[in-house]
Formats: sequence, C-alpha cells, structure tokens
Amino acid sequence: MCKTRQEWNGRMAPDFTLPDRTGGKTTLSALHGKAVLLDFWGTYCGPCKEEMPTIEKLRDEYRDRGLL
Repeated sequence: MCKTRQEWNGRMAPDFTLPDRTGGKTTLSALHGKAVLLDFWGTYCGPCKEEMPTIEKLRDEYRDRGLL
C-alpha cells in the first residue's frame, strides 16, 4: 500500500535526469509548466502491472493537452 508523504505536499519535486524513449535524456526541470505523470514500477510487481491500463487511459485522455 502506498502512503502519502504529507511533508512533500505543495513542494517542488527534486530535479533529476532520466533516459527518454528516444535514447536522449530528459530532465524534470525542463518540463516545468507541462503535464508530467511519473510512475516508477517494475515488471516483477503485480500491482504495478495491474495499474498499466489506467496509466495508458490517462495518457490517451490527456495526450491532446501535452501528456506523452
């Protein structure tokens, strides 16, 4: 079960850089002002795999608003 970290509410996320799907790199701060959905999961995680249809639905629903 996921617990809410109250001390993080209303705060900026720390900046980080990750590889993107094109082989480049994306930095969170470069996306400031854009819709960003972060979901860290593993292929070994049953609940993570179960949530993928919901994540894909959100992507499809908000794609025209810039969510990729």
